[in-house]
Amino acid sequence: NAINIYLKSIQAIYNEAVRRGVYIPNTYINPFRGMKEKSEPTKDKNLSIEEMKIIVKNKMEGRLNMNYDYFLLLFYLGGIDFVDLANLKKEHVRHGRIKFIRFKGGTNEIIDNKIFPEAEEILNKYKNDESEYLVPIYKKDYKNMYRRFMENFRNYLSKIGVTSYFSSKSARYTFINIGKELLLNRDVLMELTGHARGDVHSIYEGKFPNHIKDEVHRKIIDAVFE
Repeated sequence: NAINIYLKSIQAIYNEAVRRGVYIPNTYINPFRGMKEKSEPTKDKNLSIEEMKIIVKNKMEGRLNMNYDYFLLLFYLGGIDFVDLANLKKEHVRHGRIKFIRFKGGTNEIIDNKIFPEAEEILNKYKNDESEYLVPIYKKDYKNMYRRFMENFRNYLSKIGVTSYFSSKSARYTFINIGKELLLNRDVLMELTGHARGDVHSIYEGKFPNHIKDEVHRKIIDAVFE
């Protein structure tokens, strides 16, 4: 699927060059004919509510516990990305909320979510670290840390009987999907997770009040403890 996206972009550049007369083909045959593969359906990356219940009841022990903490923080803080967690600093915490611009390239979306007790308990484990960062991902090479997190957590999930496909986006997709299953407001979910709505109507709308976002956020967390 990713290759098809790249080919589509290259083809758009090619077509524009022909339209402008910058490039004149020496044949009428479309050079992109037959190059694209049939798109494959992507795997579901979310875990079910029942699987999340299994996870919160089965802590990872020993030196691997940090991987467990990271995954739960990704979920508890509102389905944030792993790169967000790695870059979060103490300065991003104000009045019991975590507020930052998403670190994903190409977006200026702001996350402004409540830090609920479940997340605060985990963050308190690392608060004595003298670094400016909230968690010690910074102590390791990011790529190696990311790879080890994925490997260790997949092994852990296999041992506790969670069979759904797991990726670095699973906490994010799970947070969103639980909100969907609970029939919660889609626009609030988008704000919690830092997704731009992008339509003209949304330009004229303000942000949801924090108490509304917090109510939706709390319901999603509660769903895995019921």
